[in-house]
Amino acid sequence: QATLVRLVSLLNGCILMDLSTGFAADEQPADRAFELELIDAEALDEESLTTFYEANQKVELIFQWIQGLVVEACNDHLFSVAPPIVSRVFQELADGMVHYHQALKIAKMPLPFPYVQSMELLLVLHWIITPPLMCMWVTSPLWTGILTFVQVFFLWSLNTIATELENPFGDDVNDLPAEGMQKELNRRLIMLIEDASWRTPQLRPVQSEAAEKQLSRKMSRFALGRSGISSSTVSEGGEQTAKVPDTLLGRQRPNDSPHPS
Repeated sequence: QATLVRLVSLLNGCILMDLSTGFAADEQPADRAFELELIDAEALDEESLTTFYEANQKVELIFQWIQGLVVEACNDHLFSVAPPIVSRVFQELADGMVHYHQALKIAKMPLPFPYVQSMELLLVLHWIITPPLMCMWVTSPLWTGILTFVQVFFLWSLNTIATELENPFGDDVNDLPAEGMQKELNRRLIMLIEDASWRTPQLRPVQSEAAEKQLSRKMSRFALGRSGISSSTVSEGGEQTAKVPDTLLGRQRPNDSPHPS
């Protein structure tokens, strides 16, 4: 568990730094994973850390380590889990890698250069043509300036917003908070390995019998209600019992005729 928690924290840090864009061109982005808050990554053995630093694809390397750790735990019988459940674990890990590669496309593949240049050229042409047209359509100099500013400002604002939303990963103010996401994951991982998280909740010994009786009465009322039993009476012992209608017992009222006319 301790090794798995450290590897998951390191994997998340590598993914966040690999998606970020505030690094130099000659720098491996995943090397900046140690800039984030990790769960005691230095506790890993020296050979593994050396392999990590020398690897070019650090995310795939740690992903392989996590899969190998799960396989070794299964072979050592550390947990008794059915094979379909274990296969579900590998499926969830693979889905996470698929989402990582999809996000990597957004971070590493910018908008096509011809599209960007065409958009900027059209905005410049609009900025040049709008003032003369406003002078022809509006007689007031004040309204000419206001309408020209509003149109040009709106279009350039939309273009700037689209540029900011093009890549949400990075170190800018409008980007996703990688440091906060890493800290939140670390808190969740630490909570999972605490002793209190592995203890199964139980009822108090004094109240367990009374709670079971109360739950049994509630379940009985729910079952009788589903059966169509509406009225209820109180027995001599003080417990509430259901009164079953005669029609459910196959009885007939005195005024009812056995054969309809």
